[in-house]
Amino acid sequence: MANTLLNPTNLVRAMVKQFENNVSAVMTSKRLTKKEFEIGGWKAGASTNISVPNLFTTRTTQQFSGQDIIERSKSVAVDKVWGVDITGITALQMKMNLESFMDEVMKPKMAVLSAKFESDYLDYIAKHTPNLVGTAGTTPQSTRVYLQAGQKLNENAAPESDRTMHIGPVANTETVNAMTGLFHRDISIEKQFQRGIMGEGVLGFDFYMNQAIPTITTGSRNTDATIITTATSGAVTLEISGLGGNATIAAGEHFTVGTGGTSVYSVNPLTKQTTGQLQQFVVTAAATANGSGVATVPILPGVTLAGPYQNVTRLPTLNDAVTFVGSASTAYPHNLCWYKDAFCFVAIEMDKPAGVDFAAVATYKGISMKIVRDYDIQLDRYLVRTDIYGGFGELKGEWASVVIG
Repeated sequence: MANTLLNPTNLVRAMVKQFENNVSAVMTSKRLTKKEFEIGGWKAGASTNISVPNLFTTRTTQQFSGQDIIERSKSVAVDKVWGVDITGITALQMKMNLESFMDEVMKPKMAVLSAKFESDYLDYIAKHTPNLVGTAGTTPQSTRVYLQAGQKLNENAAPESDRTMHIGPVANTETVNAMTGLFHRDISIEKQFQRGIMGEGVLGFDFYMNQAIPTITTGSRNTDATIITTATSGAVTLEISGLGGNATIAAGEHFTVGTGGTSVYSVNPLTKQTTGQLQQFVVTAAATANGSGVATVPILPGVTLAGPYQNVTRLPTLNDAVTFVGSASTAYPHNLCWYKDAFCFVAIEMDKPAGVDFAAVATYKGISMKIVRDYDIQLDRYLVRTDIYGGFGELKGEWASVVIG
């Protein structure tokens, strides 16, 4: 390898590329870089709007029935900061070439930074994904469960390309063991046998083993509860009773509404026909019941009964049964799959600080990173900080599914 001069521009470029190699989840999602904050500056709590597609209805008569094109968007909070700071870098280390400095100092730093970033992103996805397949408490490993995940995406009209499946180490072990040799393509067998992974183009997904797969611990709520207030079309919260006095519901929990033929079913977003599957809801923020066991629970998706964005066969109604997935106060791994435009990461391009001799900003594949070096005159050492600013957004959570473990 050729020796490359250690300067801030070369260093931050090498660092952001190393970071990108470690974050498979965000690299298989929509990535946007926003420059609008360069003028007024980034502020805590800042947000930006991301455009999302329109849906329409089809007429079945000769009569013209115009539908307006409405500019639809979703607000994405770009309020997160990730950084790793190092002190004690010696003058001798700063004289290394780029390759040696990366190996000795920066690659371990990037490993920690990327692990936290990836963990936060997957946790966000798990708490904004309404679909769920698998059996709580059972590690997924069969072709059936992964096909069911693809079915969820199909029923919500997700494009068939650019779908990825991200599974934890335990699920990866059991899945590879169960499916070894099942697929006869040489490349699939090679990756299963030599590398211990499922690889690309398997059961409709590109598979990734991801150590950052989140584990969500359910709240203390009862497994069975009841709708206490009939929902209105467009509602993004539900009033639920029978949870238990002062019981908790964790963000990322899933539930269905109704029993038997009177249940709330999902509809295909294009045909508006029932899928025959119960509409699943994910709790997007933790909730706590009052002393009577009643709580207002934020959900995704919201319920819409008519029009181009209809997603349920009927609205949740007073006295409907509510059934939560999994036992109370129990931890479950949330393996995840999605189509690339289901979620996004919005990066903020930062300014290079003035008056600093060693500072640079680099943007690579939708990730923007800044490094700044300072000098500690008291201890004769260098300090280096690294920053990434941005935020995560749910664009169409129905184009994703949890594969619970």
